[in-house]
Amino acid sequence: MNVGILPPTTQYATPPRAVGGAPIRPAQTPGGIGDSLDWRRPSWQATQDAAFASVRAGGWQYGTLRSAATISAVSNNYVGTVLAQNGLVWATPFAGTGGLIFDSVNNATSVLGSFGGSPNFTSGVLMNDGRIFVIPRASTTARIVDPVNRTVTTPGGTFPGGNAYTGGCLCDGGRKIYLAASLQSTGGLYDIQRQALLTPAGTFTFDAGISQNATTGALLLPDGRVFCFPGYHTAAIYDPVNDSLFASSLSLGWTGSTNRFFGGVLLPSGDEILLVPQNVSAITIYNWRRDTARTVTGTATGHLGGQLMPDGSVLLIPGSSTAARVYRPDTDTLTTLPDTFSGSNPVAGAHVVPDGRLVMMPRSDSAVRTYGVRGTPIDQNIQLSPFFNHR
Repeated sequence: MNVGILPPTTQYATPPRAVGGAPIRPAQTPGGIGDSLDWRRPSWQATQDAAFASVRAGGWQYGTLRSAATISAVSNNYVGTVLAQNGLVWATPFAGTGGLIFDSVNNATSVLGSFGGSPNFTSGVLMNDGRIFVIPRASTTARIVDPVNRTVTTPGGTFPGGNAYTGGCLCDGGRKIYLAASLQSTGGLYDIQRQALLTPAGTFTFDAGISQNATTGALLLPDGRVFCFPGYHTAAIYDPVNDSLFASSLSLGWTGSTNRFFGGVLLPSGDEILLVPQNVSAITIYNWRRDTARTVTGTATGHLGGQLMPDGSVLLIPGSSTAARVYRPDTDTLTTLPDTFSGSNPVAGAHVVPDGRLVMMPRSDSAVRTYGVRGTPIDQNIQLSPFFNHR
């Protein structure tokens, strides 16, 4: 979002727009991302800004897992989450028919829209104007959610349906959304202004007997390219400028009939990506600049996605695991938090909100849960940046 460097308590408004409707780019300010979509800035500068924000938030601790708001538990009710303006967090309906909004200021939930139930949609992407693009899975149409004004609209564009996509991210200066391939051999590229679905270059070749989860999400890299997380296919990087797909030669994808990894996080160095282990026993760190990978010591299986924390650590979100785990890049170590989770995919996604808490949105759980305590302000420019905003 083009909100400049604002205090964490600022109530964000729609970004100002110049003649012609283009967002006004704020001046770059030390200690913050500024226009988080401007990758003309060196990647090291963006990542060092993030590290600076982490230092400012020093003293943050996970503390005790708490319940912030309760809901009716439904298996796979929501899949994928987005941090929006004003401390609002969105959860995309999967089995559920309505999306869930958590207001972190008032610790209140509300249900928005009618999405038709499982598995029409999965995850979402925060757009440049503060609205959320809800990614179609089985649905042949997308949705756009305005979490502040509480509206849902259907944009133009026809999608393939059939569980086509499993996540995505902004690219091409915020003008397009890359859609990560799931049950098809190509990703998608949605042109926001034209409201049209394009087919990007490159295909994902499945192994014999495997025809789903080619990738398990997408992540914007500091140089403007898109990293496609490996599911049943190896890792790949899409270049929206040249419309080309680079496939890693490393064995980072499928193994047998199960996903190895599910999503991940760009580490503060800016050069490495943490691949979250779903059906393998260890974290893999992938250096996207060098196309090299290494394994982290310690067991960490059964997780679905991750979140970069204010102290620079990474939270691994529990899926089939009954515990959440924390990886610390500065020491290259893995620890397990003491709290017990259900092991039945309880969490849809997690985000740090402006008051300093980590909010864990429910997937199959009966509550919105939090770590940390209010009172450690977080620079929301970092959290809203596509460099560090995940799911």
